[in-house]
Amino acid sequence: MKKFKDLIKNEYFWFEKIQNEFYELLINFKSKKEINNQKIAQDLNVSKGRISQVLNGNINFTLKNLIKIILYTGKVPILKFVSQNAYLKHRKDIDEYFDCIEHENMYKKAKDIYFKKVTRKYLVLQSNETEQVEEKNTDFRQLEITGDYGK
Repeated sequence: MKKFKDLIKNEYFWFEKIQNEFYELLINFKSKKEINNQKIAQDLNVSKGRISQVLNGNINFTLKNLIKIILYTGKVPILKFVSQNAYLKHRKDIDEYFDCIEHENMYKKAKDIYFKKVTRKYLVLQSNETEQVEEKNTDFRQLEITGDYGK
């Protein structure tokens, strides 16, 4: 059995991962809107067969068409590139963040996940460095309030 660190170097792993997420997106959209393949095909100006192909796992089409379908579902694509090492180290946080950000009532949790690493870094700072950071923030806020930018 391959280790996960080896799997993420394989193009087929990522193709399957994206394909599964895209499939889930369409199935959930169809269910929520209570529409069928014919309606989707009509709205997107493609054949019903093409929508069936997509739902059967054949999503190998242009990026432009992929984006068109994603936008049709009321979603937006977010594409970020991270190093393989960073993904291995933080994948649970990354996946949890994107799961949470989709739900408005979980946005605070998503924000907490996003800033968790930053918060940890500040907690590790020595007390004198922490005081300097707080001092700088205070000065900056005062500048914003007074509008005194060194005139």
